Amino acid sequence: DPECAADHGYTGVLASDDFSLRVSSAADGQTAVDDLLTFAVLLQVFDAGATLFRTGWFVGSTLTELAVLFVLRTRRPVWRSHPGHALVLTSLLVGGVTVSLPFVSAALPALGLARPPVGLVVTLVGITGCYIVAAELTKRAFFRAGGQATSQRAAPSRSGWMKS
Repeated sequence: DPECAADHGYTGVLASDDFSLRVSSAADGQTAVDDLLTFAVLLQVFDAGATLFRTGWFVGSTLTELAVLFVLRTRRPVWRSHPGHALVLTSLLVGGVTVSLPFVSAALPALGLARPPVGLVVTLVGITGCYIVAAELTKRAFFRAGGQATSQRAAPSRSGWMKS
């Protein structure tokens, strides 16, 4: 961001050169694939400059993290699990604030955000939906292959931490 006054320890400019990057969910994880998709959509579809990119990344990553909470909190399929009311309410509150914050003019300069096009928000919600499906399928494959969820923690002992 050319307007950023912070010293990040490097100098240079962004170039519009083409580049190739290979990412696979098996090697890099589904999150890497989701991040790459979001990155590509922001740059290629919405031609996002630094401020719009930051806004899209803020909204997209927050929505993805909130959504994956519901997938990973249970071994059951996400649509058959009934999370607690507090989790649902706080997640809806955080998600609502996250999506609406870039539309509050007074907050934009202080947070370094830009008002995104509605199409960008809709696209980010769609990417989040794809991520939920991929995370659910990955979770299902993990448990089908004999993966075990661990809930035991190391217990303290007199001589230090015991392995469980």
